[in-house]
Amino acid sequence: MPQEDNMKFTLTLDRRVVAAIQKVLEGRDMNLYLQHLIVAHVINADLIDPTIGKEFDLKVSLLTRVHETARNIFRAQGFSPDFTEKVVRASEADPQWLDDYAAVVGDDPYKTGNPRKHKINRAIGACVREAIGGVVATSPNGKPILEPVSGSIIQKFTRMESCTLTTE
Repeated sequence: MPQEDNMKFTLTLDRRVVAAIQKVLEGRDMNLYLQHLIVAHVINADLIDPTIGKEFDLKVSLLTRVHETARNIFRAQGFSPDFTEKVVRASEADPQWLDDYAAVVGDDPYKTGNPRKHKINRAIGACVREAIGGVVATSPNGKPILEPVSGSIIQKFTRMESCTLTTE
Protein backbone atom coordinates (compact mmCIF):
# COMPACT_ATOMS: atom_id res chain seq x y z
CA MET A 1 0.00 0.00 0.00
CA PRO A 2 1.41 3.42 -0.94
CA GLN A 3 2.28 5.84 1.81
CA GLU A 4 -0.22 8.67 2.34
CA ASP A 5 0.98 12.14 1.42
CA ASN A 6 -0.74 13.57 4.47
CA MET A 7 -0.11 12.98 8.14
CA LYS A 8 -2.71 13.78 10.78
CA PHE A 9 -1.76 15.26 14.13
CA THR A 10 -3.48 17.12 16.92
CA LEU A 11 -2.86 20.78 17.57
CA THR A 12 -3.83 22.39 20.86
CA LEU A 13 -4.33 26.15 20.87
CA ASP A 14 -5.37 28.67 23.49
CA ARG A 15 -9.11 29.39 23.21
CA ARG A 16 -8.39 33.09 22.67
CA VAL A 17 -6.22 32.26 19.66
CA VAL A 18 -8.94 29.99 18.24
CA ALA A 19 -11.55 32.73 18.75
CA ALA A 20 -9.34 35.26 16.96
CA ILE A 21 -8.80 32.87 14.03
CA GLN A 22 -12.53 32.16 13.78
CA LYS A 23 -13.21 35.90 13.43
CA VAL A 24 -10.84 36.07 10.46
CA LEU A 25 -12.26 32.93 8.83
CA GLU A 26 -15.88 34.13 8.59
CA GLY A 27 -17.18 30.55 8.30
CA ARG A 28 -14.35 29.19 6.16
CA ASP A 29 -12.53 25.97 7.04
CA MET A 30 -10.08 26.42 9.93
CA ASN A 31 -8.15 23.26 9.09
CA LEU A 32 -7.33 24.53 5.59
CA TYR A 33 -6.37 27.93 6.98
CA LEU A 34 -3.98 26.44 9.53
CA GLN A 35 -2.47 24.11 6.92
CA HIS A 36 -1.86 27.09 4.66
CA LEU A 37 -0.13 29.02 7.47
CA ILE A 38 2.14 26.11 8.33
CA VAL A 39 3.10 25.38 4.72
CA ALA A 40 3.75 29.09 4.05
CA HIS A 41 6.02 29.23 7.09
CA VAL A 42 7.95 26.12 6.02
CA ILE A 43 8.41 27.53 2.50
CA ASN A 44 9.44 30.98 3.77
CA ALA A 45 12.03 29.31 6.01
CA ASP A 46 13.44 27.55 2.90
CA LEU A 47 12.77 24.13 4.40
CA ILE A 48 11.03 22.70 1.31
CA ASP A 49 10.92 23.36 -2.41
CA PRO A 50 8.55 26.26 -3.25
CA THR A 51 6.88 24.13 -5.96
CA ILE A 52 5.47 21.97 -3.16
CA GLY A 53 3.92 25.10 -1.73
CA LYS A 54 2.37 26.01 -5.08
CA GLU A 55 0.85 22.51 -5.33
CA PHE A 56 -0.49 22.80 -1.82
CA ASP A 57 -1.87 26.30 -2.41
CA LEU A 58 -3.77 25.04 -5.45
CA LYS A 59 -5.28 22.18 -3.41
CA VAL A 60 -6.22 24.59 -0.62
CA SER A 61 -7.75 26.94 -3.17
CA LEU A 62 -9.86 24.11 -4.62
CA LEU A 63 -11.05 22.99 -1.21
CA THR A 64 -11.73 26.54 -0.03
CA ARG A 65 -13.91 27.12 -3.08
CA VAL A 66 -15.71 23.80 -2.43
CA HIS A 67 -16.34 24.90 1.16
CA GLU A 68 -17.74 28.24 0.00
CA THR A 69 -19.87 26.56 -2.67
CA ALA A 70 -21.27 24.16 -0.08
CA ARG A 71 -22.23 27.03 2.22
CA ASN A 72 -23.81 28.97 -0.66
CA ILE A 73 -25.83 26.00 -1.86
CA PHE A 74 -26.95 25.28 1.69
CA ARG A 75 -28.13 28.88 2.14
CA ALA A 76 -30.00 28.80 -1.17
CA GLN A 77 -31.39 25.25 -1.19
CA GLY A 78 -30.97 23.75 2.26
CA PHE A 79 -29.88 20.18 2.95
CA SER A 80 -30.48 17.06 0.89
CA PRO A 81 -28.94 13.57 1.15
CA ASP A 82 -27.17 14.08 -2.20
CA PHE A 83 -25.67 17.39 -1.04
CA THR A 84 -22.08 16.33 -1.88
CA GLU A 85 -23.02 15.56 -5.47
CA LYS A 86 -24.73 18.95 -5.82
CA VAL A 87 -21.61 20.75 -4.56
CA VAL A 88 -19.28 18.78 -6.83
CA ARG A 89 -21.46 19.41 -9.88
CA ALA A 90 -21.61 23.14 -9.10
CA SER A 91 -17.83 23.24 -8.59
CA GLU A 92 -17.01 21.39 -11.81
CA ALA A 93 -19.33 23.73 -13.73
CA ASP A 94 -16.84 26.53 -12.99
CA PRO A 95 -14.20 26.38 -15.78
CA GLN A 96 -11.42 27.82 -13.58
CA TRP A 97 -12.16 25.36 -10.77
CA LEU A 98 -12.16 22.47 -13.26
CA ASP A 99 -8.83 23.63 -14.78
CA ASP A 100 -7.31 23.84 -11.29
CA TYR A 101 -8.69 20.39 -10.44
CA ALA A 102 -7.11 18.99 -13.64
CA ALA A 103 -3.78 20.54 -12.62
CA VAL A 104 -4.00 18.95 -9.15
CA VAL A 105 -4.81 15.48 -10.51
CA GLY A 106 -2.39 15.85 -13.43
CA ASP A 107 -4.81 14.39 -15.96
CA ASP A 108 -8.25 14.62 -17.55
CA PRO A 109 -10.63 15.37 -14.67
CA TYR A 110 -13.22 12.89 -15.96
CA LYS A 111 -10.80 10.00 -16.45
CA THR A 112 -11.06 7.18 -13.90
CA GLY A 113 -8.28 5.20 -12.21
CA ASN A 114 -6.07 8.12 -11.18
CA PRO A 115 -4.82 7.72 -7.57
CA ARG A 116 -4.38 11.50 -7.27
CA LYS A 117 -8.10 11.90 -8.03
CA HIS A 118 -8.97 9.50 -5.23
CA LYS A 119 -7.04 11.58 -2.70
CA ILE A 120 -8.45 14.97 -3.68
CA ASN A 121 -11.97 13.59 -4.11
CA ARG A 122 -11.89 12.21 -0.57
CA ALA A 123 -10.73 15.61 0.65
CA ILE A 124 -13.55 17.28 -1.30
CA GLY A 125 -16.13 14.99 0.30
CA ALA A 126 -14.72 15.67 3.77
CA CYS A 127 -14.70 19.41 3.06
CA VAL A 128 -18.38 19.36 2.02
CA ARG A 129 -19.33 17.43 5.17
CA GLU A 130 -17.34 19.83 7.34
CA ALA A 131 -18.91 22.88 5.68
CA ILE A 132 -22.42 21.89 6.75
CA GLY A 133 -21.72 19.56 9.67
CA GLY A 134 -22.87 16.65 7.54
CA VAL A 135 -23.78 13.35 9.18
CA VAL A 136 -23.00 10.30 7.03
CA ALA A 137 -25.88 7.95 6.29
CA THR A 138 -25.11 4.33 7.13
CA SER A 139 -26.62 1.01 6.15
CA PRO A 140 -28.03 -1.41 8.77
CA ASN A 141 -24.57 -3.02 9.01
CA GLY A 142 -23.03 0.37 9.90
CA LYS A 143 -21.21 1.05 6.63
CA PRO A 144 -21.49 4.42 4.88
CA ILE A 145 -23.99 4.44 2.02
CA LEU A 146 -22.25 5.19 -1.27
CA GLU A 147 -24.20 6.44 -4.27
CA PRO A 148 -22.95 6.03 -7.86
CA VAL A 149 -22.46 9.09 -10.07
CA SER A 150 -22.03 9.38 -13.82
CA GLY A 151 -20.84 12.22 -16.01
CA SER A 152 -18.86 13.86 -13.20
CA ILE A 153 -15.32 14.06 -11.85
CA ILE A 154 -16.48 11.72 -9.06
CA GLN A 155 -17.71 8.16 -9.53
CA LYS A 156 -19.51 7.96 -6.17
CA PHE A 157 -20.32 10.01 -3.10
CA THR A 158 -21.24 9.26 0.49
CA ARG A 159 -24.90 9.94 1.20
CA MET A 160 -25.65 12.14 4.19
CA GLU A 161 -28.62 11.73 6.50
CA SER A 162 -28.59 15.19 8.08
CA CYS A 163 -26.45 18.17 8.93
CA THR A 164 -25.87 20.35 11.96
CA LEU A 165 -25.59 23.68 10.13
CA THR A 166 -28.67 25.86 10.35
CA THR A 167 -29.66 28.52 7.87
CA GLU A 168 -28.00 31.80 8.72
